[in-house]
Amino acid sequence: MMYLISFKKTVIYLFAIFTVTMVYFEYRDKDILLLKRLRLDGLLDADDTRDMGDTTQDTTEDGRHTRKTESVGDTESATTESAALFHRNETGDMSGQDVNQEINCTAEPAPPHSLPLVALASAPSSGNTWVRHLLEQATGISTGSYYNDARLARGGFLGETLKWNSGRTLVIKTHKSLKQSSAAIILLRNPFDRIISEYNRRTQGHVGVANWGADMQNNQEWRETVKALTGQWIHFIKLWLNTFDKPIMMSRYEDVVNDPVGEVTRMLDFLHIPPTNRRLLCITRNLEGAFHRKNDVDKTLQYAAFTPDMRRNITSVIDQVSVLLEESGFKPPYHIEELEIRN
Repeated sequence: MMYLISFKKTVIYLFAIFTVTMVYFEYRDKDILLLKRLRLDGLLDADDTRDMGDTTQDTTEDGRHTRKTESVGDTESATTESAALFHRNETGDMSGQDVNQEINCTAEPAPPHSLPLVALASAPSSGNTWVRHLLEQATGISTGSYYNDARLARGGFLGETLKWNSGRTLVIKTHKSLKQSSAAIILLRNPFDRIISEYNRRTQGHVGVANWGADMQNNQEWRETVKALTGQWIHFIKLWLNTFDKPIMMSRYEDVVNDPVGEVTRMLDFLHIPPTNRRLLCITRNLEGAFHRKNDVDKTLQYAAFTPDMRRNITSVIDQVSVLLEESGFKPPYHIEELEIRN
C-alpha cells in the first residue's frame, strides 16, 4: 500500500514538472519568434548603444529646447544586443509615397528588458494616451504605463498588461516622478484646457464630455476641481524640473495638435528611432485613436465657467511656470490670452 501511495506521488510530481516545463518553453518560444521576426524585418546594429555621455544643450531651428541632450541613453538592462530592436518599415519618409499602399500599423511589445525605461510624463488630461497612440503608430512598439489601466488594455494598448519596468515598451506613461527612468518626454498642456479635459474625464470617462451649463461658475464640484488642478499642474512641473537630472524633452500638447507628424518626429529623434524604422504614414491614417476625446461643446461656454478669480489664479501659475521653463531652456506654456487676467 505504501509503495502505491509513493508511486502516485511520484507520478503527480513528474506531471507537475512536465507542465511547468511546457509552459516555460511555450513563452520562451513566443519571445524567440518575436525576436526572429524583428530581425527579419530589419533592426539597428547590435553595437548601437545610444551614447548618453553628451550632456550639451541642443536647440532646434524653431527655438525649441531640450535639456542636456536630444537622445535617450542606455540603462544597464538595455546593453545587450536586443537593446536596439525596432520594427523596420520603409515608410519613414512620406514624400512620394502611395497613400493607398498596404502597411502594417499594429504595435507589439519588444522582448523583455530590451528597451531603456523612458517616462512619458504629464499631469492628467494632457494628451498622454493620445501621444502613446501616435508613438505606437509611428514605431510598431507598444507603450507602457505605471498604472495598468484595464480599459486601455482592452482598447488595444498591449503595454498596459505589462509591468512598467519590463523593458518591453517604448515609453512609460506616468503622472508622477519616475526617477528610475533614464530619460523623459514631458507633455505640457495649457492649464485652462487641461482643467476642462480633466473635468470631462472625471465626470464622463475617457471619451465622454460633461454637461456644460450656463451656471457652471456656481457648481461646487467644478470650483473644487479648478482649485485642485491648478495647484497640481505647477507641482508636477516643479517636481520634474527640480528633481530629475537626466535627459528631458518638453513637448507642448498644442504643438502635437497643430503638427502631429512633426512633433512625433521630434520624439522619435529623442528616442533615437532611425528614419528607416518609422511609420509616419500610419499616423496620418489613424490620427485620433480610440481614446482621443472629441469635444464638440462650444469653447465659449466652457471658458465661461472660469470665474475672474479662477482666471487670475491660473494666469499667475502660468507666469510662474513660464519662468521655470525658460530658465531651463524650454518654451513657455501655450497661452489662451482671452482667459488670462493680470492685475
